[in-house]
Amino acid sequence: TREQLASNILHFLIPSQVPSINTYMASLLSLPPELLEGVAAHVRPPQADIDSYPWQYMNSNIRLYRLAQTCRALRDVCLPRLYETLKFELLFWIDRQVAVLRTLTARPDLARAVKRITANASVMLSSEIREYTGGDPIISAVDAATFNRALEEKIDDMSTVEPFHELRQADLEACEEALGKSVAYLSIALAPEVTSITFYSFYDALPSFKPGSFPCLTTFEVRDTNTERGAVFDDVRGLLAAASNVTQLVGCALTQLPDETTSYPGVKK
Repeated sequence: TREQLASNILHFLIPSQVPSINTYMASLLSLPPELLEGVAAHVRPPQADIDSYPWQYMNSNIRLYRLAQTCRALRDVCLPRLYETLKFELLFWIDRQVAVLRTLTARPDLARAVKRITANASVMLSSEIREYTGGDPIISAVDAATFNRALEEKIDDMSTVEPFHELRQADLEACEEALGKSVAYLSIALAPEVTSITFYSFYDALPSFKPGSFPCLTTFEVRDTNTERGAVFDDVRGLLAAASNVTQLVGCALTQLPDETTSYPGVKK
């Protein structure tokens, strides 16, 4: 396979005694684009490792991230793979997650690269966020307007969603619940070619997305963060109606399933 070939190339290019980093980089960059893609695929950890990694402390894609920083050529190869799997949960590093959302709105090519999203709409702000020390405002007025336009493009009724506003550190605690939902909804809306979504909520329903918003989505998982309550099917109708190709619906104690199967004929599991 291309990944196996890339692995062999890496071992060939990095002998026990490397003459210099420049020699190594020159050898690596002499490879054709399809083999550089294989190198990036080899450096990226398996999906199972990403899912189980304590990502709030360090990105499991750190090797791929460092490779992307070496030069423009490798950055262009690695960036789409860095965006393949994204997790949005405002318990940690709110400034970084806002930066990712900002990038996705500015770079449609990277937004199309997103294939798997975990979005947690249930947020109880931790002390790390309440003591946020990043730049102020956290979300600028320009960011808020851009994010709201992105939501309007995908959501049928914006009155069901709390719009973004300029957000400063002093306002964090007062708007934590609305902020968590809005970030989760926006992260989903910004990924037109996503294939898998895991949505966490706390007694919350997804808004109704416009038909055809997620043509590539095949797997959708919904979980309620209250472990004593199962996920309610009605809470996810708004997304399923916009994703006609979903074949697998995953839920922890999924309740109130519809009697009619014709509404969602694609769901086989």
